[in-house]
Amino acid sequence: MAGESRKSSLKTGSPPAVERALTILEELARSKRGLRLPEVSLRLGIPKSSTHSLLVALERRGYLHRNDRTGRYLFGSRILTLANAALCGMTLREVAHPVLAGLVRTTGLACKMAILDRDQALLVEQVHPPHVLTPMTWLGKHLELHCTALGKALAASQPGQEWNRMVTEYKLARHNDATICSPRRLVKELAVTRERGYAFDNEEFDIGMRCVAVPVFTAVDESVAAIGVCGTTSEIDELRLDALVRMLKTAAARIGDAVGSLAETAAAKDSPCEIFLTRSDLPAQDPAAAVYGQPVNPMGPRN
Repeated sequence: MAGESRKSSLKTGSPPAVERALTILEELARSKRGLRLPEVSLRLGIPKSSTHSLLVALERRGYLHRNDRTGRYLFGSRILTLANAALCGMTLREVAHPVLAGLVRTTGLACKMAILDRDQALLVEQVHPPHVLTPMTWLGKHLELHCTALGKALAASQPGQEWNRMVTEYKLARHNDATICSPRRLVKELAVTRERGYAFDNEEFDIGMRCVAVPVFTAVDESVAAIGVCGTTSEIDELRLDALVRMLKTAAARIGDAVGSLAETAAAKDSPCEIFLTRSDLPAQDPAAAVYGQPVNPMGPRN
């Protein structure tokens, strides 16, 4: 009965726009150099105006990128994120948790991991030292890109052309005098972050708190996440910064290598599945509800 019901549901008609959007992605996958608007319109058999609307919608969500010089549409970073999310049978959280736990033991600082989700950093794992009784963030929380180390590490790992889009479409909310609210300053900060290999939140979100983060790359140099350590200004000072960055980069390399190994195993078995977790995988925790059995601090999150 269940099988028959499933077959019946698959016969239900799909919205034409959804079918056309998916066809665009499939056609681009067959193309080696990308496709121009007229070519996509021809392949879909619909007017250029309708095709343009679909292309713009996909570009706006990050699934496509239009080369301004050639006018060709190519896959965007969001497609790469989804592809990475279908590679192997162990979640990114499971791979990263023991590495983050080791960082906590070594540094005595809270360690967190986030992935890029629609121009925000989505917190997917965190480990806290024993003395932290009330975590200030919860799994599934979205963090801003411009004022958090995790966010800046993720943003800096994206293609350079994405930066201008981010700073124009993304509201740079001010939290205090240290927050970067200028689009020009943010682009410069992302360039510095990429060059030095780590992001630094110097009380830009929460006064008295600092965070250092680095991107997690796979063997194919694809950014899949960012990990960071957080603490007070006395816990993360100039004397300690270099050592923390080295430990974070070592930890990130271990996570990236593990993800790459799992991807190779999955590819060899021809059995891809998730490494990332979807929102349904995250603990269903209301910001006003308990976190790890403790009430959320009403002063707000610290990253």
